[in-house]
Amino acid sequence: MKLVEKLGRQYRGMTDTEKRVYQLMMDDVKGFSLKSIGDVAHHLKTSKTTLVRFAKSAGFSGYSDFKKALQEEELLEALPADKVKKIIQNDSSISAENIRQMEVGNVNKTFDALVVKDLAALVDALTSAQCIYTMGWGPSHYIADIFTMRMKLMGLKSQSLKRRDGTLLHEAGQVQPQDALIVFEMPPYVHEVLAAARLAKSTGTKIFLVTDKSQCPVIEQASLTFFCSTDTSLFGNSMTGLLFWVNLVSSQIMLRLKDRVMAKLENQQKIFRDPRYYIQ
Repeated sequence: MKLVEKLGRQYRGMTDTEKRVYQLMMDDVKGFSLKSIGDVAHHLKTSKTTLVRFAKSAGFSGYSDFKKALQEEELLEALPADKVKKIIQNDSSISAENIRQMEVGNVNKTFDALVVKDLAALVDALTSAQCIYTMGWGPSHYIADIFTMRMKLMGLKSQSLKRRDGTLLHEAGQVQPQDALIVFEMPPYVHEVLAAARLAKSTGTKIFLVTDKSQCPVIEQASLTFFCSTDTSLFGNSMTGLLFWVNLVSSQIMLRLKDRVMAKLENQQKIFRDPRYYIQ
């Protein structure tokens, strides 16, 4: 039995304050598991001692043990191996139609979460930046690469920050105040990405974050945050909503710089028609 289910069975016997703790947890279990005991106490206007008692009533020696167990249950199950294990244990199957519906949902949720004025502000910043840097870790790194490629195709100076001669922290050292940095960060969140974002922000660089949840640690470093739905039954994160976001932002930039971009595209088209390079 999952911890949240176990606590749910104890709900009727909880004090009013314990019920408030439980209700806050159930509003966003994953987010709750990432909050410090001080943050939870401040939000509920209660004491840390009350939270320790809540943890002990759940069978833990203290709040830190309770928080660790909750994190393991809520965060690790987002990993591919745990998702597949869950499907196997439940003896369930996923059809092509199930996957289609989920991916369409990712696009719709990503679009619904979009704030129009924030999108316009992002386009303003990117089109005026001296260089557009992107950064990501794991699969997010490939989305960053695709975005960089799109920017280059439109004639904008852009570069992906990657481990080359050093860590991402070393690479972030080249970002300047007149540049823009887009960070793609999906769970599991990475310390190195957070450290690199902090360094870039300390130089005065504007940071734009693309993530899945408001609990992403990089959110405090970002001027603007864009949320993409990454729901999937098998893999760690779906890429569909992220790729939709890349296409959406790229399209807005192309429309903003249409005359400049058209000249660039016409030159590229000449190369595409050159039989020395491409099969006609």
